Amino acid sequence: MLFRSQYELLKQQVGRIEKRIENCVKELNTCILSIPGIGTLTAGIVLGELGDLNRFSTHNQLTAFAGLDPSIKESGRSSKTGRISKRGSPMLRQALYHAALSASRVNPVCQQLYQRLRAKGKHHKVCMVAVARKLLHIAYSVERNHRDFYVSAYIWNNWQTRNRDKNSKKIIYWHSANNSEIERQLWTYSLSIFIQIAFYCMLLGTLLLETAT
Repeated sequence: MLFRSQYELLKQQVGRIEKRIENCVKELNTCILSIPGIGTLTAGIVLGELGDLNRFSTHNQLTAFAGLDPSIKESGRSSKTGRISKRGSPMLRQALYHAALSASRVNPVCQQLYQRLRAKGKHHKVCMVAVARKLLHIAYSVERNHRDFYVSAYIWNNWQTRNRDKNSKKIIYWHSANNSEIERQLWTYSLSIFIQIAFYCMLLGTLLLETAT
């Protein structure tokens, strides 16, 4: 089938580009890789999208660039904060959000933040956005100061105690669909992967320039 073969070809191209990005990140020897929950690909997206860190003088500017800042709705004399603005880099925001899903389980600082917000009754997605924002600030700090991620002994010991007896469970969801539905999904995935390839190519060019300097 045409869509299926195209989809597999695009997946192979993404795999090759991702491998080159990961190699570039390893050559840069970035401190971002010391953060639990952030892998080489996410680190590459963070480095490539942020560029020169000196252009961000505050965490608010950094957060706004990623589109993780709350939107402000003004009506007359009142103003309310709403959902995130999403006005910044979509790829950076998406990468941080996916990293937050992992960091909320394996990163003591992020897990503590997630659990504290959940205890206050915050929605899961709101907590994930907060964790993504925290990851961005941590990545900015360790990279700018050239220091690996550090967790105090108190937080680390408490985190180990809470997670010692927890067993991870894997849940597999099965989705049944007819052939036309599968073809439609493959076409949608192919389009998204094509966009991803274009972004990765630009990102790879940026990282290659950084490794050359």
